[in-house]
Amino acid sequence: MPRGARSSALRVGGETRVMARRWARSGRAIEPGRAWAHAISITLLVFGVALRFHYLVCDVHTPDEDTYANFYARPLEVHGLRYLSELNRRYDAQPSMHEFPRPTRIGYLIPMVGFLSVSDAPDLTAAATLSTAASVATLLLIYGVGTMLDPWVAPIALLFAVVSPLDLAMSRRVWPDSLMGFCAMLLAWWLTRALAQPGRVRAGIAALAAGAYAVMVKETGLFLLGFATGALAIAAWRAGGSRGAIQWLAGGLAALILAAAATAFACGGIEPVREYQTGDLRYYARGLALLQPVPIALGLVGATLALKPLSSLFTVLRGRAVTPALATLGWMSLTVGAAIAVLPQKNMRFLSPVYPALDLLAAAVIVGGLRQASARLPRAAGIALFVMLAIGLLAAGYLDQARFVRYFITGGIADLATPWFFKAAP
Repeated sequence: MPRGARSSALRVGGETRVMARRWARSGRAIEPGRAWAHAISITLLVFGVALRFHYLVCDVHTPDEDTYANFYARPLEVHGLRYLSELNRRYDAQPSMHEFPRPTRIGYLIPMVGFLSVSDAPDLTAAATLSTAASVATLLLIYGVGTMLDPWVAPIALLFAVVSPLDLAMSRRVWPDSLMGFCAMLLAWWLTRALAQPGRVRAGIAALAAGAYAVMVKETGLFLLGFATGALAIAAWRAGGSRGAIQWLAGGLAALILAAAATAFACGGIEPVREYQTGDLRYYARGLALLQPVPIALGLVGATLALKPLSSLFTVLRGRAVTPALATLGWMSLTVGAAIAVLPQKNMRFLSPVYPALDLLAAAVIVGGLRQASARLPRAAGIALFVMLAIGLLAAGYLDQARFVRYFITGGIADLATPWFFKAAP
């Protein structure tokens, strides 16, 4: 190791040990134990499940939801999956259908067929249950990845996710975006495990498989698969040279070919989806600042800090895979989020793959900041800070859930299109 790098590492390590001792003396005295963190997390998970099923039924669905459920999934449920090629031929023959996505998203349509076949609910409600199930599964993965960072990151991230107006809106709709969020978190889970132990090949393969499946759910899954492939290749190159990197690059390419081949075989070909909505980056900035500003802003701060190894803010986190989890979440949020944000199509639900990661990073910033501050404060001041933070988080959660009710239940807004919310605002 070069002398400058060794000196930097020793300095960071010394600061970490000093902060750990300070936290042991003062911070842990005011923080509840790990059992409380897990108990709160489980309580939030139960509340999140109840909240999603409570709001599942929608009075009004959008035309694209009707297309997914009644024009794509229901005929497949009746005629079998071999009818996919016929659906694509009918799509090509009807110009009026071209404003909707093609029936090529087999990773979304095939599970929807399964939900339709086992449910007695109306088609749109049964189809939307897939989004609800994906949202619930994403909450479980947030809990799992959160504990890799720190026991207290999990409940704070879950608080943000459980009452998120963005996630609650997507979880009751017939859109592939909730399933995309699940694929992203599943990829993050396996990629973190692969980076934590570079020799864990199966975890890396599982991450590529999650990315390949995301490609079949929605076209932007290409960004997730590309991110996982690049991360694994860079980690292998740093650990052992170019041979391992080339192997992971080949694996990512093979995963992409398999996903594209499966789609082409089922559907009889692939054509790009037409543009839906357009705008510049202010489209997302204004919409996200309105709907859920706290975790989005803190999550972006956390993503930026996570790019720096051993950032001082995160040295007090006590999870079993802090560094690989931060690297995975930070780089995924910024790279995949930026790639989606610059596309011509604009809709806040298109960013669903990065929202859970931002929730986790926001929670990591809060936990790290609280512990850093408490280690420098008298015990009474630390307790006061802890109480004020808890009250602030509960207030932010209440306001998030109130925004969901205001805009999507009372206001009846049917999509996450930014202009609609500013028309509805007083």
